[in-house]
Amino acid sequence: MIWTQYSSNGFDLILNPPVLIVPPHDGSWAAWLGGYPNETAYIQQAVTVPANQHYLSYWLWIASEDVCGYDSGGVFVNGATVESYWLCDASDTNGWVKHVVNLTAYAGQTVTIQFKAMLDDSLNSNLFIDSVAFQANPSGENPPADSYGDIHAEMPKNNSQRK
Repeated sequence: MIWTQYSSNGFDLILNPPVLIVPPHDGSWAAWLGGYPNETAYIQQAVTVPANQHYLSYWLWIASEDVCGYDSGGVFVNGATVESYWLCDASDTNGWVKHVVNLTAYAGQTVTIQFKAMLDDSLNSNLFIDSVAFQANPSGENPPADSYGDIHAEMPKNNSQRK
């Protein structure tokens, strides 16, 4: 599964260590959104939401120096916000945290799923995304049939280290 990536500052977003500054949740790759002033970044792809597995699960890691109300992140389906959060010191996760989004309204449809971070020009915020999958219920007690697991790029590119 290949993700389309966009960075307003031209960064590669799907990375592996040592360029990726946190260990991936699963596998060797994860997405790093943000991490630079005035950065807007997203990864997205078109997927069919399974009719019997319409809960989107993913793991995120928020690390920020900012105060709440300025930098933000979220999940979008066909451009509509389905989950949003502030990227700020009060929302730091201090590691990987699982999120689950109910996509019942899109079950059986092909949609564009986007993970996005939007930063202003002061204080740094980072949003890391990994282990994206569909599951049958919100608790995820059953193994997902359609797992996108390790986020990876078809051909990794060199990336200058963010400051």
